[in-house]
Amino acid sequence: MKRPILILLYAALLAALALAWVRSAWLMPLRNYPFDFSINYTGARLLSLTGHDGNIYDRQLLAETAAPYTGYAALYTKLFLTYIQTPLTAVLIMPIAGLSLDDAQFALVATSNALLVAAAAIMILALKPTRLLVLAAFIIFATYEAMFDSLRLGQVDAVIVFCLAMAFLALRRGRPWLVGAPLAGAAILKLSPAIVIGYFVWRREWRVVAGAIVCGVALLAVSIGVAGWQNHVTFVRETMPKLANGSTFYDNVSLGGALARAHFGESSWYYEDEVPDWPIGLRLGAALLSAAIMLGGYALARRDAEAGFMIATVSAVLVAPIAWSFYPTWLIPSLLFLVHRFEMRRAWSRLALLVTLYPLLAIVPAHFSTIDEDIYRLLPIVPPRFPAIDEDIYRYPIKTAALALYWCLLAWEALTPASAPEPERRRESPAAMVGAPS
Repeated sequence: MKRPILILLYAALLAALALAWVRSAWLMPLRNYPFDFSINYTGARLLSLTGHDGNIYDRQLLAETAAPYTGYAALYTKLFLTYIQTPLTAVLIMPIAGLSLDDAQFALVATSNALLVAAAAIMILALKPTRLLVLAAFIIFATYEAMFDSLRLGQVDAVIVFCLAMAFLALRRGRPWLVGAPLAGAAILKLSPAIVIGYFVWRREWRVVAGAIVCGVALLAVSIGVAGWQNHVTFVRETMPKLANGSTFYDNVSLGGALARAHFGESSWYYEDEVPDWPIGLRLGAALLSAAIMLGGYALARRDAEAGFMIATVSAVLVAPIAWSFYPTWLIPSLLFLVHRFEMRRAWSRLALLVTLYPLLAIVPAHFSTIDEDIYRLLPIVPPRFPAIDEDIYRYPIKTAALALYWCLLAWEALTPASAPEPERRRESPAAMVGAPS
């Protein structure tokens, strides 16, 4: 009698979590103006209307194109309020560029949620489902504020997460040629996922690297064919160097962002354009620390390709010049990976550490600020769901510290031999296969 009751309670909990996900990932994003998506949508419309002649990095041209459906005068006036993505982002959005902004937003939210669910399903399939792993996926989808912010703003993080899940599935199945292909797509969209490809360069997994190169060249050919050569030249020569300087804006959760805010002080927290010149010593120190984190992750996980893959995804967020607070959406596959590893090894103390750290990974610190309450009153977006606790919350690098601790937890796991129950061990891939510890 007890077992049916437990099953019913488990099902009821999953249903409640699913309702929370629908509210936060579907209803709330559609009630907000999709600032980031509207910018990318404008770039896609410009390409649809003008073809290769449309300069998607021309702020004045973008503003004129967006005038019929955008009432925000601040857009297209500063670096982080205009189109700064690679041209491939606009190319991907072109199929819905002919729709109204509202209809296009709905299409994006629907597609993004479908990709996120598919990514979680792929991870669970790759890792082999258990009740705990399924429950963890439901909890993440019901509570992960970073993911909700990505959906609200209209970002393409769902595509990144899906690419990472597909790459991990290929890695776990021992198909190295297929590992690099989705990683190439993620790298072309957001650049910093190239750090994951770098991990396989470090391991000399040349079939993975070759797959990434072939797919990357093919995607670039499509992007150039649709968006034109000049837009790609403009991105590389003008936009990318500006992005490489980072941002002191409070929403930049990368290591460089935290260091820059600490140096330049409170006046830099709300700076949404190109940052002042860093002192040479600070920039060099940040570069060396970032290199140590990236290469240290590669070295620590040299014997565990799966853990190394996940450490590299965290490094891609932590050491990027710019990593907005919704970038931790990319960590969803690694969260599921850790839950699986801890369960298989019955490492309950480490699982407890992950549970303790999870809220800091999931939250968006800006939601705790009284300053944000003023911003939310002025803009037609949903107010923060948490009470404001500190108007100076931005002085604390909460998210950066949480990412660093999470990196350490993954590194610790990479140094721990992965053990499994005997029936599971008999089904493991040969050690020579990509993805198995060597």
